[in-house]
Amino acid sequence: MLFRLTDQRVSLSLSLCVCVCVSYMICTTLENLNRLKYLRYLNVSLNNITLIENLDGCESLEKLDLTGNFLDVTSIEPSMENLSKCERLRSLFLIGNPCWEEFERLREYVIGCLPGLAVLDGKEITEEERRECAREKDKIVEALKAKIEEKKKKEEEASGSTGCAWNAKT
Repeated sequence: MLFRLTDQRVSLSLSLCVCVCVSYMICTTLENLNRLKYLRYLNVSLNNITLIENLDGCESLEKLDLTGNFLDVTSIEPSMENLSKCERLRSLFLIGNPCWEEFERLREYVIGCLPGLAVLDGKEITEEERRECAREKDKIVEALKAKIEEKKKKEEEASGSTGCAWNAKT
């Protein structure tokens, strides 16, 4: 299921929204949200989103809740690049996504990518934490790339073997 703003009347009225909640909708992608330039809070928790995208027109976005989606370690880099365009973003929720389990330095990575962020997963970001992330930036990025490669290698190995030992002989 996709979240789309296609009807012009709906689009016009929604373009003035400051708060949108699309939880439990089994959305797989975010589309046409870039039209919501007054949007301040977007809740897309508990969906099937795998990449944060199409929010660049949300000039007023301050809080984004992506709790319980399917963001994994391979999508976190492009997701943060896309989110960095939301300059007013102050609060972000990513808890319950696979990326938390897959990359132990995720918090540091996100803080390093989003300098204006004040709260991550309900926990305030301190100036000391921000400075530490800046100092460790290269190591954090290197660790992320290693995790991405590790995951890709595991996926390739898994797809290469079907686990089926049956061989039809005629």
